[in-house]
Amino acid sequence: MTLFPYNNLLPEKSVNFINDYFNYDDIINVYKTSEFYEVTFNDDIVIHFDLDGYWQEVSGNSSPIPINFIDKKVLNTVKKTNPDAAIIKIKKRWNMYVISLDNYINIFIDFAGMLIGQKVPD
Repeated sequence: MTLFPYNNLLPEKSVNFINDYFNYDDIINVYKTSEFYEVTFNDDIVIHFDLDGYWQEVSGNSSPIPINFIDKKVLNTVKKTNPDAAIIKIKKRWNMYVISLDNYINIFIDFAGMLIGQKVPD
């Protein structure tokens, strides 16, 4: 495990996730609430982790996010339904992912990779 200044503020699972999929040197802030940790990077990516250290949301604040941490079945469904769109946010819900795309469509995919629905935000 690579150590960085915020490693003592985050659960080990969060540190490992950041080391595996993001550039830990780019962290500019870590904030803890009674419900989650929020990690902000200098490229405006924000990750929310639950108190056990599991990611709950990754947002690029309207910019594409890295996708190598997203399950391949989920990515395949995104590419089949919106082949030219980039993922700018992904949220875990109790039974699905809510994925926001740069074409202003939100898609809902279950954990097995099945499309539940799509919606253009109001």
